[in-house]
Amino acid sequence: MTEKGYLYTAKMRTYLCRKTNIYIMKHFIIIYCLIFCSFSLVAQAFEPSYGTKLKYKVWRVTAAGSEEYLLKVTVIDFLPPFGENRIEFDFSTSAKQATQGKIIMKPKAVAKGKYDNRDFVAGEKIFADETALWISRSMYQSLTNTGFFLWGEKGNMKYDKPEEKKYPLKFNDIATEWDVTNVSWEKSRIAFKMSILNDANNPLIMSFDSKDSYNNIYKIRLIEASTIK
Repeated sequence: MTEKGYLYTAKMRTYLCRKTNIYIMKHFIIIYCLIFCSFSLVAQAFEPSYGTKLKYKVWRVTAAGSEEYLLKVTVIDFLPPFGENRIEFDFSTSAKQATQGKIIMKPKAVAKGKYDNRDFVAGEKIFADETALWISRSMYQSLTNTGFFLWGEKGNMKYDKPEEKKYPLKFNDIATEWDVTNVSWEKSRIAFKMSILNDANNPLIMSFDSKDSYNNIYKIRLIEASTIK
């Protein structure tokens, strides 16, 4: 090979190496961004406020039959910086007996509510001791500090056996995962299980399963959430 041939070959090798390095760097940056974004989606805050929308899928099985429908929630008030420390939301269901209504959790319920109300019947309900779709702050604190909380009107249902899990959720039209804690309670033929968002300011019930001694089954799953106004 002539001297010019060697020079040409060397230049081509240098050129190809540069092109290869640029190609690798571009793809490395793209992969890095995708990984960073995926971690960001898990770590971002879920802060409900006026207009936040939640969509749950509900399953009911009773002796009369089974039904699957949607429960849609629109937040009206969520722990406002001024005024009462309360949670208020409108809801509607697509059940055969479709309902619409409003639930208001007073400050006492938000702070120390003992049990959950899952009867989304029509009309407005004001809770002083009950919660709906959220557990109270005292229960979340107990779960964080001791690994369990006491539930029920008499406080005789001990939810424990905590498991840290990832919960898939369509959030602002993007597939995301959220850190949750699964807890359960069982007695005889009765079994309850729920997933709670790991957020002291927003201990949202992401899913709930129950089965009573008559084999009535109730399941609810949060499938979508949007904080975009």
